[in-house]
Amino acid sequence: MVATVTVFGPSAHAFRIAQRLSIEYAGEPDWWIPWRIQLGLVALSIALLAGRFVWAPGQLDVRLGPHPDSGRFYLAGAHLTYRASCLVQIGLVILVLRRLAAVVGLHAALQARLRVIRWIMWYMLLYIAYEATSVVVWQLPDLSSRVFRLRSLFLLVAIVAPNAWYLTGLELFRRLATVIEGPLASWHRWWTYRRLYPLWAALYPIQPSVSHLPPPRRRGWRPDRPTMIAICRMITEIHDWTITLWPYQVPHAVVVGQEIAREARLLEHEASALIEAIALAASLENWHRSNPISAHAAAPQPGRPTSGGATLADEIAALVPVADLFARSPLVTLALARLAEESPSLRGARSGTAGRTQSGSTTRVV
Repeated sequence: MVATVTVFGPSAHAFRIAQRLSIEYAGEPDWWIPWRIQLGLVALSIALLAGRFVWAPGQLDVRLGPHPDSGRFYLAGAHLTYRASCLVQIGLVILVLRRLAAVVGLHAALQARLRVIRWIMWYMLLYIAYEATSVVVWQLPDLSSRVFRLRSLFLLVAIVAPNAWYLTGLELFRRLATVIEGPLASWHRWWTYRRLYPLWAALYPIQPSVSHLPPPRRRGWRPDRPTMIAICRMITEIHDWTITLWPYQVPHAVVVGQEIAREARLLEHEASALIEAIALAASLENWHRSNPISAHAAAPQPGRPTSGGATLADEIAALVPVADLFARSPLVTLALARLAEESPSLRGARSGTAGRTQSGSTTRVV
């Protein structure tokens, strides 16, 4: 408690200095509000701990235990109030360190030092939360002595370590990130390719002549194939084949998709992807039956996939969820079954679309 009161003033002053130095946070509301809360919790903790001599004389254990009495309950409440003040104070100190790190961005070693101290504060936050839980759940082991020794050791090393150590650590981190980035990026490209492949394989029979990729096979990926080039070609060809399917749009597909999305209580972006997948699957079903709704290619209905965005990342983010739902979602099959009941042209779609079942041998990519 003495340490908490001692640190309160300097940390509040440091917070004020950080706010004055940082232009980025100059327009924020009154900074003094959280410190009023902190000051109130500290005062309450002092009052409660002082009252222990009246309400819990001779008792030291703050854990409730198997058979707690009124004194034990009082000590537990006082300790939890004290720990709440510690949580607020450490949270504010973390905010101070974060803002100071933003201000000294040109000094790499000092910025790294502040970040390391901030990580230690996060470590303390987790410990305090654990200790507060152990007051109520008394079966948890008491780790106070070990954790505080580690905290002191970490802070000592973080403060007295020379700048050369931090600069060396930053260089090692950059090299490690470079080494890890390559395999992670390759895995992400492969995983994107694997998720797009079932939709591309199902649409491939529409117009194979426009494809620059090998025909669909049981195994959709080979190590010698440039994955990113294949992803770009797949996205382009999927959009081309989607345009070809415009005359085969089912008028009620979007309405049915909206109903199913509401029944499944999907989020807005999930519902949008589901509606696109249902509309695309219904159009593909009509195409397999050579049953165009219109003799001329009309504009796409709402919810139809046309273009995901201006960049490749936007295209991938928009198209991958549609591909996942098209290939695997039972909601799409349910929508096609409802559409089959309403439209004679879609009879036989209860077991799945012709495009999905017909390409069943190609959608299991490994």
